[in-house]
Amino acid sequence: MRTMKKVLCAIDLTRASRKAFDRALGIARANGGRLYVLHAVPPQYPFSWHQTERLELLTSLRERAERAGVPVRTVEQHGDPARTIVLHANARRAWDA
Repeated sequence: MRTMKKVLCAIDLTRASRKAFDRALGIARANGGRLYVLHAVPPQYPFSWHQTERLELLTSLRERAERAGVPVRTVEQHGDPARTIVLHANARRAWDA
């Protein structure tokens, strides 16, 4: 059975994203993996859009992962969310064990 050593979790400011984070954190923790949390600001909005909420959310999620003993990196990027997710998945080779 393969283990997931790299888990990429793309989030936005919705409740569903928090549930996705919970799942991603559980997977990373169970597999002794690293967690990457990504938020992409859509190009039609300025990068400062919801800046305070994003910072608070990403800080909170990073702290939760650290308390769980999971290495974590949070990233924010401005651009098309789908393309940004694929770019980060490829750059981190998130599909490798």
